[in-house]
Amino acid sequence: MSKNRKTAGYLLKTYPKLSETFILNEILELERQGVSLHLFSLRKPTDEKNHPDVDKVKARVTYIPTLLPNFSFPDLIDLLKVHGQLLSQSPRQYWQALQFHLQRPEKKRWNEFLQAGYLAAKMQELGLSHLQAHFANIPTATTEIAKIFGNFSYNIFAHAKDIYLTEPEVLDRRISSAEFVLTCTGFNHRHLQSISQSNTPIYLSYHGIDLTRFTSASTKQKTEVPLILSVGRYCEKKGFPYLIEACRQLKQQGHKFQCDIVGYGPMQGELAQLIAELDVGDVVSLAGKMTQDELVKVYEKASIFVLPCQVMDDAIAMEFPMFY
Repeated sequence: MSKNRKTAGYLLKTYPKLSETFILNEILELERQGVSLHLFSLRKPTDEKNHPDVDKVKARVTYIPTLLPNFSFPDLIDLLKVHGQLLSQSPRQYWQALQFHLQRPEKKRWNEFLQAGYLAAKMQELGLSHLQAHFANIPTATTEIAKIFGNFSYNIFAHAKDIYLTEPEVLDRRISSAEFVLTCTGFNHRHLQSISQSNTPIYLSYHGIDLTRFTSASTKQKTEVPLILSVGRYCEKKGFPYLIEACRQLKQQGHKFQCDIVGYGPMQGELAQLIAELDVGDVVSLAGKMTQDELVKVYEKASIFVLPCQVMDDAIAMEFPMFY
Protein backbone atom coordinates (compact mmCIF):
# COMPACT_ATOMS: atom_id res chain seq x y z
CA MET A 1 0.00 0.00 0.00
CA SER A 2 1.24 3.51 -0.76
CA LYS A 3 2.30 5.66 2.17
CA ASN A 4 -0.42 7.80 3.71
CA ARG A 5 1.45 11.02 4.52
CA LYS A 6 -1.70 12.83 5.57
CA THR A 7 -2.28 10.62 8.62
CA ALA A 8 0.17 10.04 11.47
CA GLY A 9 0.26 7.07 13.80
CA TYR A 10 0.04 7.83 17.51
CA LEU A 11 1.12 5.16 20.01
CA LEU A 12 0.05 5.10 23.66
CA LYS A 13 0.42 2.51 26.40
CA THR A 14 -3.25 2.85 27.37
CA TYR A 15 -5.99 4.90 25.72
CA PRO A 16 -8.05 6.56 27.01
CA LYS A 17 -6.63 7.09 30.50
CA LEU A 18 -8.25 9.38 33.05
CA SER A 19 -4.96 10.66 34.46
CA GLU A 20 -3.54 11.56 31.03
CA THR A 21 -5.68 14.59 30.25
CA PHE A 22 -2.63 16.25 28.70
CA ILE A 23 -2.55 13.61 25.98
CA LEU A 24 -6.27 13.94 25.30
CA ASN A 25 -5.85 17.71 25.02
CA GLU A 26 -2.97 17.26 22.58
CA ILE A 27 -4.97 14.89 20.37
CA LEU A 28 -7.90 17.30 20.26
CA GLU A 29 -5.65 20.26 19.45
CA LEU A 30 -3.85 18.38 16.67
CA GLU A 31 -7.20 17.46 15.15
CA ARG A 32 -8.39 21.05 15.52
CA GLN A 33 -5.35 22.11 13.50
CA GLY A 34 -6.22 19.63 10.76
CA VAL A 35 -3.85 16.78 11.62
CA SER A 36 -5.30 13.34 10.91
CA LEU A 37 -4.33 10.68 13.46
CA HIS A 38 -4.69 6.94 13.88
CA LEU A 39 -4.33 5.92 17.52
CA PHE A 40 -2.67 2.69 18.65
CA SER A 41 -2.96 1.46 22.23
CA LEU A 42 -0.82 -1.27 23.78
CA ARG A 43 -3.39 -1.90 26.51
CA LYS A 44 -7.16 -1.65 26.76
CA PRO A 45 -8.52 1.00 29.14
CA THR A 46 -9.34 0.02 32.71
CA ASP A 47 -10.82 3.27 34.06
CA GLU A 48 -14.51 3.10 34.93
CA LYS A 49 -15.07 6.65 33.70
CA ASN A 50 -13.66 8.84 30.94
CA HIS A 51 -13.47 12.54 30.29
CA PRO A 52 -16.44 13.64 28.14
CA ASP A 53 -13.97 15.13 25.65
CA VAL A 54 -12.90 11.61 24.66
CA ASP A 55 -16.09 11.50 22.59
CA LYS A 56 -14.83 14.49 20.58
CA VAL A 57 -11.80 12.58 19.27
CA LYS A 58 -12.23 11.74 15.59
CA ALA A 59 -9.29 9.35 15.25
CA ARG A 60 -9.83 5.62 15.01
CA VAL A 61 -8.20 3.45 17.68
CA THR A 62 -6.47 0.12 17.11
CA TYR A 63 -5.96 -1.94 20.26
CA ILE A 64 -2.92 -4.12 19.75
CA PRO A 65 -3.35 -7.69 21.05
CA THR A 66 -1.37 -8.19 24.25
CA LEU A 67 -0.35 -10.91 26.67
CA LEU A 68 -0.22 -8.42 29.55
CA PRO A 69 -1.37 -7.87 32.22
CA ASN A 70 -3.36 -11.11 31.81
CA PHE A 71 -2.50 -13.88 29.37
CA SER A 72 -4.96 -14.18 26.50
CA PHE A 73 -4.83 -17.22 24.21
CA PRO A 74 -6.86 -15.53 21.42
CA ASP A 75 -4.51 -12.53 21.53
CA LEU A 76 -1.50 -14.86 21.33
CA ILE A 77 -2.97 -16.51 18.23
CA ASP A 78 -3.55 -13.10 16.59
CA LEU A 79 0.01 -12.01 17.36
CA LEU A 80 1.56 -15.25 16.09
CA LYS A 81 -0.46 -15.10 12.85
CA VAL A 82 0.91 -11.65 12.09
CA HIS A 83 4.45 -12.73 12.93
CA GLY A 84 4.11 -15.70 10.62
CA GLN A 85 3.14 -13.33 7.81
CA LEU A 86 6.05 -10.99 8.59
CA LEU A 87 8.50 -13.89 8.59
CA SER A 88 7.26 -15.22 5.25
CA GLN A 89 7.23 -11.75 3.64
CA SER A 90 10.76 -10.79 4.66
CA PRO A 91 12.82 -13.38 6.54
CA ARG A 92 15.89 -11.12 6.56
CA GLN A 93 14.01 -8.17 8.03
CA TYR A 94 12.38 -10.44 10.60
CA TRP A 95 15.76 -11.79 11.66
CA GLN A 96 17.13 -8.25 12.00
CA ALA A 97 14.25 -7.27 14.28
CA LEU A 98 14.65 -10.43 16.38
CA GLN A 99 18.41 -9.95 16.61
CA PHE A 100 17.96 -6.33 17.69
CA HIS A 101 15.50 -7.40 20.39
CA LEU A 102 17.81 -10.12 21.72
CA GLN A 103 20.89 -7.90 21.73
CA ARG A 104 19.31 -4.97 23.58
CA PRO A 105 20.86 -4.67 27.06
CA GLU A 106 17.55 -4.00 28.80
CA LYS A 107 15.19 -6.70 30.07
CA LYS A 108 13.80 -8.87 27.27
CA ARG A 109 10.03 -8.49 27.11
CA TRP A 110 8.59 -10.83 24.51
CA ASN A 111 5.27 -9.07 24.64
CA GLU A 112 7.04 -5.97 23.27
CA PHE A 113 8.48 -7.98 20.38
CA LEU A 114 5.13 -9.56 19.53
CA GLN A 115 3.26 -6.26 19.75
CA ALA A 116 5.95 -4.53 17.69
CA GLY A 117 5.35 -6.89 14.79
CA TYR A 118 1.60 -6.32 14.97
CA LEU A 119 2.11 -2.54 15.13
CA ALA A 120 4.40 -2.61 12.09
CA ALA A 121 1.92 -4.72 10.12
CA LYS A 122 -0.92 -2.30 10.95
CA MET A 123 1.21 0.71 10.02
CA GLN A 124 1.90 -0.95 6.67
CA GLU A 125 -1.74 -1.95 6.16
CA LEU A 126 -2.89 1.64 6.81
CA GLY A 127 -0.12 3.13 4.70
CA LEU A 128 1.27 5.20 7.59
CA SER A 129 4.82 6.53 7.31
CA HIS A 130 5.31 8.18 10.72
CA LEU A 131 4.47 7.34 14.33
CA GLN A 132 4.62 9.36 17.54
CA ALA A 133 5.40 7.26 20.61
CA HIS A 134 4.11 8.82 23.82
CA PHE A 135 6.57 8.06 26.65
CA ALA A 136 10.17 6.97 26.18
CA ASN A 137 9.79 3.61 27.94
CA ILE A 138 7.51 0.75 26.79
CA PRO A 139 5.84 2.56 23.84
CA THR A 140 9.22 3.65 22.43
CA ALA A 141 10.83 0.26 23.16
CA THR A 142 8.04 -1.33 21.13
CA THR A 143 8.35 1.28 18.38
CA GLU A 144 12.11 0.67 18.04
CA ILE A 145 11.46 -2.92 17.01
CA ALA A 146 8.43 -2.07 14.89
CA LYS A 147 10.55 0.38 12.89
CA ILE A 148 12.84 -2.48 11.83
CA PHE A 149 9.84 -4.57 10.79
CA GLY A 150 8.10 -1.73 9.01
CA ASN A 151 10.56 0.90 7.75
CA PHE A 152 8.72 3.95 9.08
CA SER A 153 9.97 7.00 10.97
CA TYR A 154 9.03 7.87 14.52
CA ASN A 155 9.38 10.56 17.13
CA ILE A 156 9.27 10.36 20.92
CA PHE A 157 7.29 12.48 23.35
CA ALA A 158 9.12 12.02 26.68
CA HIS A 159 7.51 13.06 29.95
CA ALA A 160 8.59 11.97 33.43
CA LYS A 161 9.57 8.59 34.89
CA ASP A 162 9.98 7.26 31.36
CA ILE A 163 13.04 9.53 31.19
CA TYR A 164 14.52 9.10 34.65
CA LEU A 165 13.89 5.37 35.15
CA THR A 166 15.39 4.47 31.77
CA GLU A 167 19.14 3.82 31.63
CA PRO A 168 20.92 6.76 29.92
CA GLU A 169 22.58 4.56 27.29
CA VAL A 170 19.21 3.00 26.42
CA LEU A 171 17.57 6.41 26.24
CA ASP A 172 20.40 7.67 24.02
CA ARG A 173 19.91 4.74 21.63
CA ARG A 174 16.17 5.37 21.39
CA ILE A 175 16.73 9.08 20.77
CA SER A 176 19.33 8.38 18.08
CA SER A 177 16.91 6.32 15.98
CA ALA A 178 14.09 8.87 16.28
CA GLU A 179 13.44 11.69 13.82
CA PHE A 180 13.03 14.12 16.71
CA VAL A 181 12.11 14.20 20.40
CA LEU A 182 9.56 16.32 22.26
CA THR A 183 9.51 16.87 26.00
CA CYS A 184 7.33 18.95 28.29
CA THR A 185 9.68 20.77 30.72
CA GLY A 186 12.87 22.77 30.50
CA PHE A 187 14.55 20.46 33.02
CA ASN A 188 13.69 17.42 30.90
CA HIS A 189 14.95 19.22 27.81
CA ARG A 190 18.35 19.96 29.35
CA HIS A 191 18.61 16.45 30.75
CA LEU A 192 17.85 14.76 27.41
CA GLN A 193 20.30 17.01 25.61
CA SER A 194 23.01 16.05 28.10
CA ILE A 195 22.33 12.34 27.48
CA SER A 196 21.99 12.38 23.70
CA GLN A 197 25.14 11.71 21.68
CA SER A 198 23.33 12.01 18.35
CA ASN A 199 22.15 14.91 16.22
CA THR A 200 18.48 14.09 16.78
CA PRO A 201 16.65 17.39 17.47
CA ILE A 202 15.10 17.68 20.93
CA TYR A 203 12.33 20.25 21.28
CA LEU A 204 10.60 21.74 24.30
CA SER A 205 6.82 21.49 23.98
CA TYR A 206 4.82 22.49 27.05
CA HIS A 207 1.49 20.86 27.86
CA GLY A 208 -1.13 23.54 27.42
CA ILE A 209 -4.49 23.93 29.11
CA ASP A 210 -7.69 25.58 27.97
CA LEU A 211 -7.86 28.73 30.10
CA THR A 212 -11.53 29.19 29.24
CA ARG A 213 -12.25 26.09 31.35
CA PHE A 214 -10.07 27.14 34.28
CA THR A 215 -11.03 30.67 35.30
CA SER A 216 -10.88 32.38 38.67
CA ALA A 217 -13.98 31.60 40.71
CA SER A 218 -15.90 34.27 42.61
CA THR A 219 -15.63 34.49 46.38
CA LYS A 220 -19.29 33.45 46.66
CA GLN A 221 -18.44 30.03 45.20
CA LYS A 222 -15.93 29.25 47.95
CA THR A 223 -16.93 26.99 50.82
CA GLU A 224 -17.53 28.53 54.25
CA VAL A 225 -14.85 26.29 55.77
CA PRO A 226 -11.63 26.71 53.72
CA LEU A 227 -11.20 23.83 51.28
CA ILE A 228 -7.67 22.57 50.65
CA LEU A 229 -7.55 20.79 47.30
CA SER A 230 -4.94 18.38 45.96
CA VAL A 231 -5.08 16.38 42.74
CA GLY A 232 -2.89 13.55 41.48
CA ARG A 233 -2.35 9.83 41.23
CA TYR A 234 -2.14 8.06 44.56
CA CYS A 235 1.51 7.08 44.20
CA GLU A 236 4.69 7.74 46.15
CA LYS A 237 6.07 10.56 44.02
CA LYS A 238 3.00 12.73 44.65
CA GLY A 239 3.84 13.01 48.35
CA PHE A 240 0.31 12.77 49.74
CA PRO A 241 1.41 11.29 53.12
CA TYR A 242 3.16 14.62 53.84
CA LEU A 243 -0.04 16.50 53.09
CA ILE A 244 -2.05 14.22 55.39
CA GLU A 245 0.51 14.73 58.16
CA ALA A 246 0.33 18.50 57.64
CA CYS A 247 -3.45 18.30 57.98
CA ARG A 248 -3.00 16.46 61.29
CA GLN A 249 -0.89 19.36 62.56
CA LEU A 250 -3.43 21.93 61.36
CA LYS A 251 -6.19 20.04 63.13
CA GLN A 252 -4.17 19.86 66.36
CA GLN A 253 -3.63 23.63 66.16
CA GLY A 254 -7.38 24.15 66.03
CA HIS A 255 -7.70 25.34 62.43
CA LYS A 256 -11.02 24.79 60.65
CA PHE A 257 -10.61 23.33 57.16
CA GLN A 258 -11.46 20.47 54.82
CA CYS A 259 -8.90 18.74 52.59
CA ASP A 260 -9.99 16.81 49.49
CA ILE A 261 -7.43 14.68 47.66
CA VAL A 262 -8.71 13.83 44.17
CA GLY A 263 -7.17 10.93 42.28
CA TYR A 264 -6.57 7.20 42.26
CA GLY A 265 -3.68 4.78 42.28
CA PRO A 266 -1.81 1.98 44.06
CA MET A 267 -1.42 3.84 47.38
CA GLN A 268 -5.15 4.36 47.98
CA GLY A 269 -5.34 1.73 50.73
CA GLU A 270 -2.17 2.99 52.38
CA LEU A 271 -3.39 6.59 52.35
CA ALA A 272 -6.76 5.58 53.78
CA GLN A 273 -4.99 3.70 56.57
CA LEU A 274 -2.79 6.72 57.32
CA ILE A 275 -5.85 8.99 57.51
CA ALA A 276 -7.36 6.59 60.06
CA GLU A 277 -4.14 6.26 62.08
CA LEU A 278 -3.71 10.04 62.32
CA ASP A 279 -7.40 10.49 63.18
CA VAL A 280 -8.02 13.05 60.44
CA GLY A 281 -10.92 11.33 58.70
CA ASP A 282 -13.19 14.21 59.67
CA VAL A 283 -11.07 16.74 57.76
CA VAL A 284 -9.28 14.72 55.04
CA SER A 285 -11.10 12.89 52.25
CA LEU A 286 -9.84 10.72 49.39
CA ALA A 287 -12.26 11.98 46.76
CA GLY A 288 -11.38 9.35 44.14
CA LYS A 289 -11.53 9.63 40.36
CA MET A 290 -13.02 12.67 38.66
CA THR A 291 -13.38 13.84 35.09
CA GLN A 292 -12.02 17.27 34.25
CA ASP A 293 -15.54 18.73 34.19
CA GLU A 294 -16.20 17.38 37.69
CA LEU A 295 -12.84 18.64 38.90
CA VAL A 296 -13.44 22.20 37.70
CA LYS A 297 -16.44 22.43 40.04
CA VAL A 298 -14.25 21.40 42.99
CA TYR A 299 -11.57 23.91 41.99
CA GLU A 300 -14.19 26.65 42.13
CA LYS A 301 -14.94 25.84 45.77
CA ALA A 302 -11.30 25.53 46.87
CA SER A 303 -9.37 28.21 48.75
CA ILE A 304 -5.91 26.65 48.46
CA PHE A 305 -4.31 24.12 46.12
CA VAL A 306 -1.58 21.90 47.59
CA LEU A 307 0.52 19.28 45.83
CA PRO A 308 3.61 18.13 47.73
CA CYS A 309 5.72 17.34 44.68
CA GLN A 310 5.01 19.61 41.70
CA VAL A 311 3.25 22.74 40.40
CA MET A 312 -0.02 22.31 38.51
CA ASP A 313 -0.64 24.87 35.75
CA ASP A 314 -4.43 24.66 35.96
CA ALA A 315 -4.30 25.70 39.63
CA ILE A 316 -2.33 28.79 38.60
CA ALA A 317 -5.02 29.62 36.05
CA MET A 318 -7.70 29.43 38.76
CA GLU A 319 -5.82 32.23 40.60
CA PHE A 320 -5.73 30.86 44.12
CA PRO A 321 -2.75 30.14 46.44
CA MET A 322 -0.63 27.06 45.84
CA PHE A 323 1.81 25.25 48.11
CA TYR A 324 4.19 22.49 47.08
